[in-house]
Formats: sequence, structure tokens, C-alpha cells
Amino acid sequence: MLDYLADVASRGAVIIPSVLVVAALTWFAARALGMLRPDKPFDRADMRTWPLTAGLLDGAIFSTVFVAAFPLVSDSAERAGLAAAIGAFTMISVALLMQRRNGD
Repeated sequence: MLDYLADVASRGAVIIPSVLVVAALTWFAARALGMLRPDKPFDRADMRTWPLTAGLLDGAIFSTVFVAAFPLVSDSAERAGLAAAIGAFTMISVALLMQRRNGD
């Protein structure tokens, strides 16, 4: 268990900030290129209307779950993909739960 916690902490210290920086840079680049729609109201289904905080929250959920799942299934490249899929499915599930909670 201690090995698992050390693995999660060491990977999380690198992966989570990296994902957040890439998400922020991508958001700023998309805004500079005019690909975002800041004139439209926030729509959960259209990522082009998302503010920076929503994009960062999305990246934080994915990277945190990925970091926690990776040591459990990381024997091969295929299993690393499985950890990424677990992170993506969790991120989508959290978004759907938040959407239902808000009555949308």
C-alpha cells in the first residue's frame, strides 16, 4: 500500500500540473485563433463555450483518476491505455452527474 501511495504521489506531482498547463495553453491558443465562442452562453455540450475554469476542472478530474488508476493496471502499454480510459469514463460520468444535479 505504501508503494502504491508513493507511486501515485510521484506520478501526480508530474502528470497533474502537466495536464493543467497543456489544457490552459490549448484554451488560450484556441481563443487566440478564434475557435472559442465567448459570445455564446455556457453550454456543457459545446466545449467551445467553456470558460478556462471548466477546462481546467475537466483536465484535473481526468488526470487525478488517471494517476490513481495507472499503478493498478500499468503492466503493459495496453493497460496504460486502460488507465486512461478509466480516467476518461470517470470524467464523463462526473460531468453527467453534475449536469443532472443542475437540472439540465
